Amino acid sequence: MTIIVISNIGFAGISVMSFYLAAVITVVPFFVMTLSVFIFFLLVLLVVDDQVEEVFLVLRLVLAFLIVVILVFVVLHFCLAVTIVQGVERFLTAADRALLTRVVQDAGTAEGDVFAQLVEGLRKLSGCELNEVLSASRFVPHPLNALGLHLLRSLLAERMADARAIERGSAGNVTVQETPDPQSQLHIDTFAPIVKVWVFQDPPGVSLDEGPLLFSQRSHRNSEAKLRWMHAYAQEPASEARAEPSFRLRGCAAAAKAAADFVQAVEGHLILEAAAAAQPVLPLPGVRRTLVLADTSALHARGTGVPGRVRCSWRQAGDNDGGLKRLNPYRWTEAKQEL
Repeated sequence: MTIIVISNIGFAGISVMSFYLAAVITVVPFFVMTLSVFIFFLLVLLVVDDQVEEVFLVLRLVLAFLIVVILVFVVLHFCLAVTIVQGVERFLTAADRALLTRVVQDAGTAEGDVFAQLVEGLRKLSGCELNEVLSASRFVPHPLNALGLHLLRSLLAERMADARAIERGSAGNVTVQETPDPQSQLHIDTFAPIVKVWVFQDPPGVSLDEGPLLFSQRSHRNSEAKLRWMHAYAQEPASEARAEPSFRLRGCAAAAKAAADFVQAVEGHLILEAAAAAQPVLPLPGVRRTLVLADTSALHARGTGVPGRVRCSWRQAGDNDGGLKRLNPYRWTEAKQEL
């Protein structure tokens, strides 16, 4: 299959801060327990040897250590409390808060200013409880669920996922121009299979007015018709290929003539097994996000639309050729045989 469309993309994860705090909270109790056992046996040995001064020295060190541990837990609790409160203030909208309040009140599990009560309850949680709330645990049993704790975790996770997606991706927004640009011409990106990725979100959505991706199914395969087209394109002096290695469907008159059936099939004037007519790839109806993966060694183009309209999409950020990084198509690693 050439195009794969996946809808309702979800994201999951926890903040880096809560990850490290979780590690500390997990390790510290074990460390304290081990140290306590060691100190106990050390004190026993000192008492047996009648070394009173050394006993008091060890006790002072233990007291100092316990004070440090208590301070660490206080700081951890403060950091976790700040993390969740800041997350709520930064990522949850007024509509989110109203939605949570309405659901809880309609269920009859709490009354009054539900959201304020919930946030205040979060501030009073212990460090371990806050760490659990800010973890990937699928459910956190707690009396605060009556105030909508589980709903808060769900809403906050979704809003933070949206924010991460925007932060890590890059907007590939395109404004439809009066004069079509080269991307509006049906073309192949390269001669070997590659993958490009787009994510469309609704709202704002993408329609025919925004000039969606046009794609010719089956044209990624090296059929006889496509090979005739590429062969004519590659003949000397190959000025068109040298100027633009991404072959255009009608970028070379000799190629269009040598494979007229292929060209007409992609343009929708002829039915041919080698290539289907280029069709618009639109987001799936009624879903929030649609992920489109396409092998752009097939004929594709940016569709024409209404000038001034904007096609909004997300693309992967970074040096990735708009999808999966293009690697040497001739690489090969022998598979290891199972014994």
